Amino acid sequence: MVTTLLYGGGNLCVAAKNPAGPWSDPVWLGNTGIDRSRFFDDDGKVYYTRRQGMGDDSIAQTMLNPETAKVDGPPKEIWKETGGAWPEGRHSYKIKGKYFLVIAEGGTRYNHMLP
Repeated sequence: MVTTLLYGGGNLCVAAKNPAGPWSDPVWLGNTGIDRSRFFDDDGKVYYTRRQGMGDDSIAQTMLNPETAKVDGPPKEIWKETGGAWPEGRHSYKIKGKYFLVIAEGGTRYNHMLP
């Protein structure tokens, strides 16, 4: 599981075989961005996707080491907003060999949208 402790250390990853625990110690992934997601590709690679920055920013992606859950390399911008604010809630999918990124823009008000 990846989650954010926004004012207490940033993004972290923990693991458990059972939701009731026991849980692993947290692996800290850095303090940049929120709304993170992981994508497990069929080739064994793990992609870590998050919003980059805290304003009307972009979505960045990097690799996670599947054994240590640590970030493996610098983030690369993969999406710049389409005019809506706060690109968030992203998740990657692979369908019939093609990759898709689903996100929401527009914040949490009436103009929230899926581009």
